[in-house]
Amino acid sequence: MRLTDTAEQHIPELAQKQRTFLLAGGIGAVLCVVGYLTNPHQFFQSYLMGYMLVLGLSLGSLGLAMIHQLSGGEWGIVIRRSCGAAARVVPVMTVLFLPIAFGMHELYEWTHEGWAEGEFLHRKQQYLNVNFFLVRAAIYFAIWNGLAFLLSKWSLDQDRTGDTSLTRKMQVLSAGGVLIGGLAVTFAAFDWMMSLAPHWFSTIYGMLVLIGQLLSAVAFQIVMLTWLGKRKPMSEVLQPIQLHDLGNLMLAFTMVWAYFSFSQYLIIWAGNLPEEIDWYMHRLFTGWRWIALALIVVNFALPFTLLLQRKFKRNPGIIVRIAVLVIAIRTIDLFWLIAPDLHHDGFSVSWMDIVIPGSLLCLWLGFYFQQLRGRALLPVYDPQFQERLGAMMAHGGEEPKAAH
Repeated sequence: MRLTDTAEQHIPELAQKQRTFLLAGGIGAVLCVVGYLTNPHQFFQSYLMGYMLVLGLSLGSLGLAMIHQLSGGEWGIVIRRSCGAAARVVPVMTVLFLPIAFGMHELYEWTHEGWAEGEFLHRKQQYLNVNFFLVRAAIYFAIWNGLAFLLSKWSLDQDRTGDTSLTRKMQVLSAGGVLIGGLAVTFAAFDWMMSLAPHWFSTIYGMLVLIGQLLSAVAFQIVMLTWLGKRKPMSEVLQPIQLHDLGNLMLAFTMVWAYFSFSQYLIIWAGNLPEEIDWYMHRLFTGWRWIALALIVVNFALPFTLLLQRKFKRNPGIIVRIAVLVIAIRTIDLFWLIAPDLHHDGFSVSWMDIVIPGSLLCLWLGFYFQQLRGRALLPVYDPQFQERLGAMMAHGGEEPKAAH
């Protein structure tokens, strides 16, 4: 087989993976309907949490792809097509946003009449209103879909023609895309998550969510890379240094997440303003404080300590376990950000908080494997691939010839 053959030609079990995850997601969807019928308020809370988790995998992977276009490095070459497959699930995520749009009244206090009492909240009402909320959501999805579509199209064109000039086009798009796409994520975080508590605000909040998405995405790409690395053609080019670089990236995002989280707390604690501290008072002086402690230990201290070890980052069996831990704790972080604003009486957890995110993750994985199947696993016509991995390519497969 040639390196330009599709992933499905090299790894036939991808089709079975797709069917399995879509079936699991379909079964989960039935349970989601049951949850909606029995407790709509809890359903929408759990759905929002699961939705932000899987949306983060797509948008974080899109961000990683654009960052690599600008920075280069072997770490991005080996995950380029996996990132592209994850980014191409964004149209599905656009459709899956509809339950949140239809369930706004259950989620957001500001959709109710008479919520904006006082001059400060009255000014917020100019931003927090249903029509403007939906318009902004449409703009966000237009940006994300546009970036994913163009990068995917040019990447496919490069596979078909071998035109190396397309790399420059992808780099130029990525330069603006990192900025515009990042701003869209930031404002989406304000709209869909921070506005659950319309009286509260934090300028760091959007960046906190954005870094969380990048952290989730790099952890997921490590999981997929170690799985693909056991199979050709990835096994012919995958080296410990690439896992080491991705481990360093995961360490960096972990540290930035911790920095933003602590900075937000420190600034609000120092300000000691009633409209700001209530958000933390509710979380730190009730049963929710145990979630905060878990995040400090498991979302920062543990992965930080493990990822400082060079041997762990180069060991596929160890780093994949760290990556799975990071993805799991990202779900708990989203639970911490969302659930307390919808449960004012104290700590509460429901079976839907597990089943609905799990169902959405299965559906997302099903569509991810569908996208992964149809493209080559390595961007063999990209100049960076030729420069950095060309020797291994020569040993791993037939020298590619561009189609005319």
